[in-house]
Amino acid sequence: MRRADLTERQVASLAKKPGLHWVSKNLYLDTREGASWIFRYMLDGGAHYMGLGAYPDYTLAEARERARQYRRQAQHGADPIAERRAQRAAARLERAKARTFRQCAGDYLKANESSWKNAKHRQQWRNTLATYVLPVLGDLPIQQVDEACIVRVLLPIWHEKSETARRVRMRIQTIIEWAIASKFFIGDNPAKRERLKHLLGAQGDVVKHHTATPYEQIGDLIAKLRKFDGIGALPLEFCTLTATRTGEVLGADWSEIDRSARIWTIPSARRKGKKGKETSLIVPLSDRCLEILETMAKRTGKIGLIFRSPEGRRLSENTLNNTLTRLGHDETTHGMRSTFRDWAGDRTNFPRDVVEMALGHKVGNEVERAYRRGSALEKRRQLMNAWDRFCAVPVIDAEVVSLAAGGGR
Repeated sequence: MRRADLTERQVASLAKKPGLHWVSKNLYLDTREGASWIFRYMLDGGAHYMGLGAYPDYTLAEARERARQYRRQAQHGADPIAERRAQRAAARLERAKARTFRQCAGDYLKANESSWKNAKHRQQWRNTLATYVLPVLGDLPIQQVDEACIVRVLLPIWHEKSETARRVRMRIQTIIEWAIASKFFIGDNPAKRERLKHLLGAQGDVVKHHTATPYEQIGDLIAKLRKFDGIGALPLEFCTLTATRTGEVLGADWSEIDRSARIWTIPSARRKGKKGKETSLIVPLSDRCLEILETMAKRTGKIGLIFRSPEGRRLSENTLNNTLTRLGHDETTHGMRSTFRDWAGDRTNFPRDVVEMALGHKVGNEVERAYRRGSALEKRRQLMNAWDRFCAVPVIDAEVVSLAAGGGR
């Protein structure tokens, strides 16, 4: 015999008694913490519970009507909870369609530019957006921005002003990443370089020239990196401290590390434009480099790639460059090698040959290189330890660093 549905007065009385109370078919009143309506239904042999709102915000009549609608969905084989999630996602998409690129750009700058110490950098952001981006994308709903829209922005300057175009693309990508995090953009970022390179073609100038951080500012950058909670922070710092190429760091494998000897051996197969065993590079590791490796070992284990995504994939160069962008820097990761070279030449007395070998450059003929291979390692270790110490503190008027135990040149 079917129970009689409860009345408004009975529900009001139950609201004062903690528990889960039956009210009518599939409808319960949960008073264990506050008071709220619950829709209970069976699906795939199991009971499911779905909130219908607070009592008395929703009246008994309103709760019964909502329960009736969801009961009909369940009777037709649908999952009411999944259906509601889909409806909410569609509503978010509609809201995103109403949010323009201009609004997202403004909100991104409002949230981030106060942390950029460089006033010139802040002005460059606004100038490039106003000159190149907003006239094309500004009034478009952010969700409608796709590769074709971005190509319209970049194509007129892609080859003629290649460095500017590179920065514009990265800034568009950053704004869309902000919109993705804010749920205003749904889907993959259309401004990623790998998605645009075939549409725009190669940029000769960008390949040849890499902007570099002045070494006087490297201490500030490293300090910001160590506070930055992003997947690119540690590999970018490791890349800077070892003065190696981005691809060499991102492809680094645990099998290449000898922590007892404090060295990292980059095999010739992974070095840019190198062939043959004799071109493998032994990189001495400073204390901070070993700390970074220890942190990565705790995060991802000690097998396979050292720096990888939580899903186990190799990181892209854009991950590191985007980290610089978010810290308020226009430089490239590769430019850190130039920063190291400028510092070593201006602020140390280490011989030029030692600095060039630290960068993995060939020095002298094959006989000379074979002779130096062993003897230069300890000198390079002293050089990289000095670089580690310099990077750890933002020192503008640093003393010239001499080669220990043997003077300068």
